[in-house]
Amino acid sequence: MTGKPVDCSFEIEVPVYGDIHSSSSHTWTCAIREEIVYAGQVFRFSKPLTVEAHALWSESDLSVSLKVSSTVTTPCSRCLEPTDIEISSDFMYRYTLQGKRPSSEDDSEERDHRLVPVSAWRSHLDVSDQVWETLMLSLPLRVLCSSECRGLCHVCGRPLADGPCGCPTADGDLKLADLFPEAHEEIADDAVENEKRERRGR
Repeated sequence: MTGKPVDCSFEIEVPVYGDIHSSSSHTWTCAIREEIVYAGQVFRFSKPLTVEAHALWSESDLSVSLKVSSTVTTPCSRCLEPTDIEISSDFMYRYTLQGKRPSSEDDSEERDHRLVPVSAWRSHLDVSDQVWETLMLSLPLRVLCSSECRGLCHVCGRPLADGPCGCPTADGDLKLADLFPEAHEEIADDAVENEKRERRGR
């Protein structure tokens, strides 16, 4: 799954229009049962997703801060072992009416906020797309089970943490990697794919 789940929606009450002292907050908990594929990584949620939102007026625009947090499981980028990581991220969004003429002040705000146009102000504001964007941006591009992870043997694909695999050319491959990096990466990719296929068959 790469799109947002249809069973998770997030709407926050819009504060009293124009009242800079008025604000609203809401917290949601959403269980995401489907896998998320992002940047080649597969993520599974081992805990429900928690979303916190706070909205307040900034002149005629509505500023909404979003925070997402959860725990996800994904294969280690080196050894493929399932690895739990905690995610927590927050972003500020500024909702503005469509067709509003931007000012120089808006340009400066855009550097700190993500501008989102809305057609009209209603009693509630749907922030589901922005929650999903915040979640996606909180996911890491690379995950390691440990900074000491040795990964897989580039010949047979066995985890090096299990001890010597007996491949006589393993050391030679590591030395040749500096001379032929592209070929070395191709061998490593093949070993990883072989390991994945073996694990699926277990």
